[in-house]
Amino acid sequence: MESALNRLVNSLDKEEIRHFKLFAGKYASDADRKDLSLFDYIRKSGERYQEERIVKLLYASENKNSFYRLRNRLISEVSKSLLVQHYDEGDLNVVLYYLILSRIFQQKQDYKNAWFYLRRAEKKAEAASAHDLLESVYGEIIRLSSEWLEVDPEDYIRKRAANREVLSGIQQIDDILAVLTYRIKVSQNFSKGNLKVTRLLDATIREFSANKELAASPVFRMKVYQSVSRILLQEHNYIELERYLMETYAAFTREKLFSRQNHDVKLQMLTYLVNALFKNKKYKDSLRYAEELGKATDDFQQLLKEKYMVYYYNALINNYAVLNKERAIEIILKAQQERSIAKNKFYRIFLDLQLAMQYFDLKEFKRSSKLLVKVRHEENFKLFDAVFQLKIVIMELMVRYELGDTDIVEREIPRTRKVFSEQLEDTANSRQSLMLDFLKKAISASGLRNDTGLRKISIQLIDDEGYADSSDADLIDYKEWLKHKGF
Repeated sequence: MESALNRLVNSLDKEEIRHFKLFAGKYASDADRKDLSLFDYIRKSGERYQEERIVKLLYASENKNSFYRLRNRLISEVSKSLLVQHYDEGDLNVVLYYLILSRIFQQKQDYKNAWFYLRRAEKKAEAASAHDLLESVYGEIIRLSSEWLEVDPEDYIRKRAANREVLSGIQQIDDILAVLTYRIKVSQNFSKGNLKVTRLLDATIREFSANKELAASPVFRMKVYQSVSRILLQEHNYIELERYLMETYAAFTREKLFSRQNHDVKLQMLTYLVNALFKNKKYKDSLRYAEELGKATDDFQQLLKEKYMVYYYNALINNYAVLNKERAIEIILKAQQERSIAKNKFYRIFLDLQLAMQYFDLKEFKRSSKLLVKVRHEENFKLFDAVFQLKIVIMELMVRYELGDTDIVEREIPRTRKVFSEQLEDTANSRQSLMLDFLKKAISASGLRNDTGLRKISIQLIDDEGYADSSDADLIDYKEWLKHKGF
């Protein structure tokens, strides 16, 4: 069973690991650092972690109690390192940081410094509209006023009362969203594809909101958008998602609701809309909104350009992969030169994978194979979801099959079934299991279309009613590949 320490250490990115090493090194000069040895062992061993082995390496006497104390200390040190590294990332973190500092000075009875940090916390919380944190800030100020007469509590009691009214409104928003979420999910279950979200939304607001101003507020409408779009994405209901986003984006634009403060929401909405149009095979419309997304990343001095450039390029690649594969390859090669993408290993891996897929469709299997080998040997490959890894491995086997490397295919299929046994037992991944069966039979079949076993498997993959759009299930479209083979 994975321990809290293992989860914590394995969650760290490269910068967090580097920061921890610097942070830990400040407090001890002893070369024999058992905490760092344990940290490095956890990080490098991953799923192969063996507690008995590391206990023996660190403690000759196999003293488990000493090891458990070390483990708890390491959790504490890694947690402190994360706090030091991230305390000023975002207004909410800073508010909490100021509150902690204020508490420290209150405990020291240094009320002047405590007040200094509380005022800073108040300003940050107000700027971020963090009403839940403002409740804590006002509570701390009122508590301080009983110890330090320089603070008049009456003004802050009034502020806290006003803030609680806002919090009540936010809670009402959350109540409405909870009901709306439930109703959308129930409607989806019974009438997939026939749901009209805007009608359901209007009816829910009329029924549960007595405050008309609240229902019309930008904050409420933004929250509704985020909840509804998330549900429709999870349900893969792209038809209703497109319809809802078109109406919502047009309304928000017309009413000038977008601003610097919610620019992230605008870019996210455009990204969802581009992807929904693509899923609904409206490729030219998808490209039109992709260009709008690209232009919007330049707003507010390119505030969020680095974050959304990968989505912009992904939208272009997806659409041109259907319309013009050579153009898709050009865009991938251009995207690889983007600074914000090139510095991120995960983005680079996805672009290499996209390039391999385009070469596969163009029957340039040697190029595809080289890229897939590169992807498989990336140090971050094992961090991907196991099912996604499985799909990449199967794609590589399909490329090997096309290249005539039947010995490799024959050898790797049993290994793949062993490594991904848990995933292949899951019925959700039955298509991957079927494709492995197909490849195993195909390498020894004298004629593909004449083999009854292969015909049976191909029928299962092509006529799978659960996957009208097999791109939702397959990395390479198994249906199209089989059709090109004459099935």
